[in-house]
Amino acid sequence: MYHQSNEYNAETCLDLALNLLIQVGKLQKIVVHKMIKEDNYKELYELLENGYAKGKSLTLYRPLRFTSINCLSEALLYLVDLQILEHTETLTIIEAESYVGVFKLLERRIQQYTLLYCQKKAT
Repeated sequence: MYHQSNEYNAETCLDLALNLLIQVGKLQKIVVHKMIKEDNYKELYELLENGYAKGKSLTLYRPLRFTSINCLSEALLYLVDLQILEHTETLTIIEAESYVGVFKLLERRIQQYTLLYCQKKAT
């Protein structure tokens, strides 16, 4: 594993993933920011898990400790389930353990959704 910049870490990628979920209307900004401010990863994990598993009878992995990495994985699952992220591309990046890849993927999707929102607003 190579040394990564502090800019590319689980917390930064989680922040982007949460912003994308907020942007598509699946999470409320106020609630998410309160959990992040309080470092309440357990409650954030459960919020993401409930959104992802809503209406499905899934037996999901429950971590012993709740961290930004656990929350990031749940956020990515949620985004793949919503078909906002492509499964194959996301899996390849996760298997490579590349925070840079996750960061760039999420950043690109946020830009696409922002552009789409601006176009809809202009019409």
